[in-house]
Amino acid sequence: YKQRRFNLFREESEGYSKLISELNQEFDENRSAASVMDIIKSLIGCFNLDPNRVLDVILESFETRLSKYRLFIQLLRSYMPNSTIISEVLGYKFRHFAENNEVTPFSLYQITALLLKYGVINLTDIYVWLSPLDSTITENWHKSIAEANEFVRKMNVILTNKDSDPVEPEQYNPEEGYMSNQKFGLCEALLKVGDWENSLTIINQLPEQCVLVHELIAKALADIVHVSIDRLYSTKCFNSKQKKSRLYDDKKLLKEIQANSYNDLLKHAFPMTKTLGPSLRFDTILINKLLRIMKKILTEMNVDNLNLPASGSDDEILYNEIINVLDSALMKRVSKDNVKPIGRLIGKLSHCASGILFDYILLQIQIYDNLIGPVVDSFKYLTNLSFDMLGYCIVESLTKGDRDRFRDDGTSLSMWLQSLASFCGSIYKKYNIELSGLLQYVANQLKSQKSLDLLILKEVVQKMAGVESAEEFTNEQLNAMSGGELLRGEAGYFSQVRNTKKSSQRLKDALASNDLAVALCLLMAQQKHCVIYRETAQNHLKLVGKLYDQCQDTLVQFGTFLGSSYSQKYDQLRKSDPNSKKLTSSQKLQKYLEATQAIINPIVESVRPLYSLKIWEDISPQFLVTFWSLSMYDLQVPVDTYKKEIDKLSLLSSSKDVPNS
Repeated sequence: YKQRRFNLFREESEGYSKLISELNQEFDENRSAASVMDIIKSLIGCFNLDPNRVLDVILESFETRLSKYRLFIQLLRSYMPNSTIISEVLGYKFRHFAENNEVTPFSLYQITALLLKYGVINLTDIYVWLSPLDSTITENWHKSIAEANEFVRKMNVILTNKDSDPVEPEQYNPEEGYMSNQKFGLCEALLKVGDWENSLTIINQLPEQCVLVHELIAKALADIVHVSIDRLYSTKCFNSKQKKSRLYDDKKLLKEIQANSYNDLLKHAFPMTKTLGPSLRFDTILINKLLRIMKKILTEMNVDNLNLPASGSDDEILYNEIINVLDSALMKRVSKDNVKPIGRLIGKLSHCASGILFDYILLQIQIYDNLIGPVVDSFKYLTNLSFDMLGYCIVESLTKGDRDRFRDDGTSLSMWLQSLASFCGSIYKKYNIELSGLLQYVANQLKSQKSLDLLILKEVVQKMAGVESAEEFTNEQLNAMSGGELLRGEAGYFSQVRNTKKSSQRLKDALASNDLAVALCLLMAQQKHCVIYRETAQNHLKLVGKLYDQCQDTLVQFGTFLGSSYSQKYDQLRKSDPNSKKLTSSQKLQKYLEATQAIINPIVESVRPLYSLKIWEDISPQFLVTFWSLSMYDLQVPVDTYKKEIDKLSLLSSSKDVPNS
C-alpha cells in the first residue's frame, strides 16, 4: 500500500486504540523491536494512521514505560531515522507545557535524555525548543546574585533606631524558578542516565555555577563521580557499602568512566569534580572519598609543595590535577568579597573531614600569603571542636621534618614558615583557640636548641598583645617607649594593633596556666649563645646574625609584654577579696603593695648573700632590687612626647568637628 496524505476524516480511532494496546502490553525479554515495528506498519496501513501521530503515541508509551527503554530506543530508530522530526515532536511537547505555565513532567525529560544518550536525536535540535532562552537565564542569574549580595548586606545592617522592630530581609532561595526551567530539568535527567558529554554542553552553555548551584543537578553529577571512583576507592582505601544507584546497571557506562588506576581519574572523575566546584558541599560522602583518594595518591608519590614530582612525568600531571581539583572546589573562591558563603562552606566541611581540610588550607596559606586575611575571616563559623583540630593541624604542620626552613640561598627563613607564623598570630588573636599546645611546642623547640620557631612566638605576641618587635627605632619612638603603655601603643610602634585587651588576657592566662612565662624567658636568654656556637655552626654568617637578632628582639618583646600586663599576684589578691568589685582606689593600692612585697621579698632574700655585710651598710637589699626592677617609665617621664601626641590628637579631633563647607 502507499499513502500520500493523512487527515482526521480518513483516520480511524480504532487504529490508535489497537496501537496503544500493542505498545503498552507486557513484553517478554525475547520480544524484538522488529516484530513490534511490523505490527505498527500493519496498523498504519489498515487504519490510515498519521505517521507523526503514531510517533507521538510511541513517545507517550515510552514515557510511561521507561524500564523498556532498550526496546523503545530500537523501535524509534527503525521507525523514524530522521532525528529532526523526533526532536520536533518532543519540542512541541516541551513548548506546550511552557506556554501553559505547567510543570514539565520529569518523564519527558527522561525519555529525551535517553534518546540523546543513545544518539537517536541531537542536542542542538532539541535545545532550541527548550525554555527559557539562554539570555533570560543569564539575566536571572545575575539578578539572583545581586539579590543574594543584597540579602547579605541587609543581614549586616545595624539597626540604629532602638524603638523600631528589626525587619527580617527576604531570604534568597536559589531553587526558585528551577521547576519551570526546562534546560535545568533536561540537564538533571541527562546526568541521571549517565550522559556526561551532553550535560556538560548544557552546563558550559550557561554562566558558571548557574546550573550546578541547584542541589538536584549537583547530586546527579556527584552520583556519576561515585561510579567513576568507586572501584579505585574500594581497592586503595576500603570497601564502600554505600547504596548504589541505577547507574551501576549500565555496563557500557561503567566500562567507559570507571577508574582502575590513578591516571584514569584524569579522564572523567577529576574533570567532573572540577565542574562541580563548590557544589560538592551537597555530597559530603563524595568529599570524603575524594580526599582519601587524593591523600593516598600524594602519600604513595611522596610529594608535597616543597618536594614536587619530576618535571614532565605522569606524577607531575596527576599532582597538578589534584591541586586544581581542590582549588576549584574551595580555595580559589576565597576572597574578601565572599567570606561569609565560603566561611559557611568551610564550617560544614570541618565537621566531616576537618583534618584533611585544615591541612590543605594551611598548605595553601604557606604558598599564597595573600589568603591569610580572607581565610582568617572565613573561620568565623567554625565550632570549638573544629578550632581544636585547627590548633592541632598547625602544630603538626610545624613539626613536619621533611621541609627546609631556610631559603635556597641559606641566608633567611623560608616563606612558608613566615606565612604560617603570620597566620598563627592572626588566627589566635581573632578566635579563642587553645594556646597551650603552640606555646609548649615553641618551648620544646628552644629546649632542643632550635630557635627558628621563635618567629611563631614573635608574631603571636605582636598580634595578640600589640607589642611590636622593631629592629630600628626612631628617636621619637625611643622617647615614646619610655612612657606608659598607652603612649607606647600610640607612638612607640610602626603599626598600631587595636583591640588587644581580650587577646592579651588570653595569652597571659595561657602562659600562667602552663608556667611558661619564666621558662620561655630563660630559654630565649640561653638560646642566644646556642645560636652562635651550636645551632648554626654550618650556616651562612648572615643567617646567624638574623637568628641572633630575632632571639634578642623576641626576648625584649616578650619581656615588654610580661612587664606591661603580667600582674598575676595582684589579680589573685584582688579576686580573693569578697568585695573585689567594690574596692576603692586606696584599697587597690594596698593590694598592689602587698602583691609587690610578695614578689620582691623572695628576690631580696636571694640577693642578700651575694654581697658582703659592708655593702648592705650603705644600701639596703630592698633598694637594690627596687632600683633594678624599675623601668624607663619609672626613671624618666617623656613629657615632651606626651605633649606632642596630645596636641596631635587634639588637632585631629578639631579637624573632624569642623563642618564641611
